[in-house]
Amino acid sequence: PLPLPNPTPPQRAGADIDVHCIDKSTEAHVAPPASVLPFQGEGRSMRTDAAAGSTTLVEPREAALDTGAPTTSIQLRMADGLRKVLKLNHTHTVGQLRAHVATLTPAARPFEIAIPMPRAKLTDDAQTLAEAGLLNNTVVVTML
Repeated sequence: PLPLPNPTPPQRAGADIDVHCIDKSTEAHVAPPASVLPFQGEGRSMRTDAAAGSTTLVEPREAALDTGAPTTSIQLRMADGLRKVLKLNHTHTVGQLRAHVATLTPAARPFEIAIPMPRAKLTDDAQTLAEAGLLNNTVVVTML
């Protein structure tokens, strides 16, 4: 048998103790009131307001490849860990890359794209991939 907790130790070793049990098996169970309420406060984002407003949603569309023009491979590292290699032309723009990435991300979810080393956000959508230094490079996609 398991030892019972002893709230009042006996005066001497080997002394008898009295244990009183109350049978409540016939009573209906009443749940105790909830002492802890779920979170009811205001949530706060860890990103700055500037970062929240800097990204606009993009119309998703796949980039068309011109096989006669010079091509490059860009590895995308998606926020969920998926890696995808895109074949694009040197003349494709960062905006076209962003629109293609939008086809691979959840609908209407803002994201940003950046190069990992040194970490730099790609914000100029008019730049070509060659001008942005993305030829045969990796692009990291971060969900906001």
